[in-house]
Amino acid sequence: MPVTNVLVLDDEPEVAGRWSEAVRKAIPAAECRSVSAELFNDLVQRLDARRAATRDQEPWRHDSEIDDYDLIIVDYDLLRFSAADGHRLCYLFRCFSRSGFLVLLNAEGAQNTFNLNLSPASYYFSNSFADLLIPGQQLSNPGLWASEFAGYRPWYWPIIPDALAASQEAAKRLLPHLDDPVLTYLGLDGVIDRLPLAVVNFLSPATHAEAGRIEELSIRQFVANGRGGLAPKDKTADDQSVAQIASSRLTTLLNQILLPSQDVITDLPHIISRYVSIMKASQPTIDALNQVCSRGTDDLDEIVKLEIVGPHRLHIEPLTWRPVWLWPRLRVDANILEVKAPWETKELPFVFCEDLSQFLPVELARDFVVTDLETEFPRRYVAQQSEAVYVELGLKNVDATEPQHLGSVLYEPSKNFAL
Repeated sequence: MPVTNVLVLDDEPEVAGRWSEAVRKAIPAAECRSVSAELFNDLVQRLDARRAATRDQEPWRHDSEIDDYDLIIVDYDLLRFSAADGHRLCYLFRCFSRSGFLVLLNAEGAQNTFNLNLSPASYYFSNSFADLLIPGQQLSNPGLWASEFAGYRPWYWPIIPDALAASQEAAKRLLPHLDDPVLTYLGLDGVIDRLPLAVVNFLSPATHAEAGRIEELSIRQFVANGRGGLAPKDKTADDQSVAQIASSRLTTLLNQILLPSQDVITDLPHIISRYVSIMKASQPTIDALNQVCSRGTDDLDEIVKLEIVGPHRLHIEPLTWRPVWLWPRLRVDANILEVKAPWETKELPFVFCEDLSQFLPVELARDFVVTDLETEFPRRYVAQQSEAVYVELGLKNVDATEPQHLGSVLYEPSKNFAL
């Protein structure tokens, strides 16, 4: 789905103009709109009025001022416009409009930070309804907008135009299944005992009065009563609204909360990091490894033994931004050499870097330990901030102020490097 209609919400016109220009540079056909304080307050009033009408079970009437945006970019701090912050705006747009993908900027401060716990903390502590949280400086990063990129580009990011199309498709597929159990629909009903507490809390009813067995929780009930769903007393307008909210929230659950642990569902680069024998070449090159990071599974037959890992794939796209597999099934598959005869396997001389979305030679990487995730694989890697890495990535002549350059990135919490 093309990104053509974009709303940029920031209380500083100069900053809003800069962000609009970043979007137009990435997507020349995009029409970007920013608003004055007066028009901003009008938008909020329209959303609040629709929220109140929904509680009274009044049907929605189409409103182009709030329903027709493919992409909405919101700054967290909107104090010059309103006491409302970006989290509240994202909640209102997600639950009371038909608009598309929501990007929240600077929710964790204005610094250009890579989170060494691999998932933005705001998803846990603020229950943000944004689809993506990033620093404002990264909005112009080419890796947010297209599959061709080099340099800094966190693995937990989506490609925004692809994510928009995926969210719309996911809502369509969810529509006839709103009364299905969430975990059954997601294919996770067989691994409930392995789900981390953050996932269970996200799905669980917000009040004890609604409590029940999580495996019986339907998609509709999750949206209405789950901690990751609507606020108390709020209602949905219709099934389309339920499906749209479910699409966004379940995408957040899978990509931002569950996948980073890489031990319930896992993706191909992390599988290969453990089971290099699934590569067809006995000594795979770094180029072959990085093709795995940038291509879908349909065109990897010449590189990866998909016939081995294929049976364990979890077919829940488009709710996941990349193909995923069930790790509990992979780890016991005797068709995989590392499972059958681990003493016969060799260690890969490359490591997957979470900040680059690609493999690097191990000597060019730094290891760290993830401390805020329940995971059996806490040790991960990022690139060194060194001249040798810039040369390897082709960034030697890229200005250090560019978003894809590693020089301006702060890796936090830095204590994770020392563990």
